[in-house]
Amino acid sequence: MRDLLIKYKKQLLPVALLLLLIGGLTLWLGWEYREELKQFVSDARVWTTAKLTVLHPVVFVLVFGLAPLALFPISILYMTAGAYGLVQGLIMVWLGLAINIALGYWLARGFMRKWILFLAARMNYTIPQVEGGSAVKLSLVVRIVPGLPFGMQNYFLGLAAVPFKIYFPISMAVQGTIGTVMVIAGGSALRGNYGMALTAIGLFVLLTVIISILRKRYVRMDAENKA
Repeated sequence: MRDLLIKYKKQLLPVALLLLLIGGLTLWLGWEYREELKQFVSDARVWTTAKLTVLHPVVFVLVFGLAPLALFPISILYMTAGAYGLVQGLIMVWLGLAINIALGYWLARGFMRKWILFLAARMNYTIPQVEGGSAVKLSLVVRIVPGLPFGMQNYFLGLAAVPFKIYFPISMAVQGTIGTVMVIAGGSALRGNYGMALTAIGLFVLLTVIISILRKRYVRMDAENKA
């Protein structure tokens, strides 16, 4: 690494100076036109909020309940819900989650089972079957380990025959916690409460770190059990 830095030192210096110049110019322009910038941000928040809340809350809940089942990114829905206000946005998200999680499970256990198995095979996902007391562990692993889209997580656990009484509360607890943090972050940013938005982002980072630790611990324990 040191040799690489020495080799490209002459090329890196002009680039660093250019970046410093651009950064300094940006800060100066931001300070010089701070009132105009503040007004622009305020107008942008109003416009964005108006566009994001175009759906009636009931319609939004239905969209939330259905769209992730078609593998639509759930994070976009979380951030959009924040535009409706903190309390209303959280109620909408939790209702939408309940519909989505329950419906995804029953679709996987019912008439869409063959189609979902075909889709899982095309995406190179192997569906295990729950044995003994592994339902809780499997539910937690699927929910906290990154990789599977949220809709596929529902199908995966349904196909794995995780009992609904275990599947539903664990899914709601894990995804509801993540969703709550994202709704707070999105809603706070749109209302100009950047302190709250940063706090929510900090909580999200903390959740990510905790999930990463749990994932590594599970991988280590799984490897030890197989050894």
